[in-house]
Amino acid sequence: MARLLIDFSGLTILLFSIAVHLKIYIAVHPCDVFLYQMQVKLKSDFYGTYLTYAIALTIGIVFGLLTGIIEGIGIGTIMTFVFSGAFISFFNRTILKNLNFQ
Repeated sequence: MARLLIDFSGLTILLFSIAVHLKIYIAVHPCDVFLYQMQVKLKSDFYGTYLTYAIALTIGIVFGLLTGIIEGIGIGTIMTFVFSGAFISFFNRTILKNLNFQ
């Protein structure tokens, strides 16, 4: 139970950091640019984030099946997938709503 709380706390901090990072658009990593573009194309932080993470998770599972073992996909990955779109959307609608550097 303590590990889940630590994972959840870390995930919340990470997703807030990603939301700030994308809001001020200092995206220096290709994955961040892809995430941002999916949010723009779908006109939704929520669905754009889920689509991006679903693509990454699918690629991970496919490569795992091709090699015969799926590693590195555990509770943290599942928590990230489940909460990412909702949290980033929440942070953008509340805390970061007036932050606009673009």
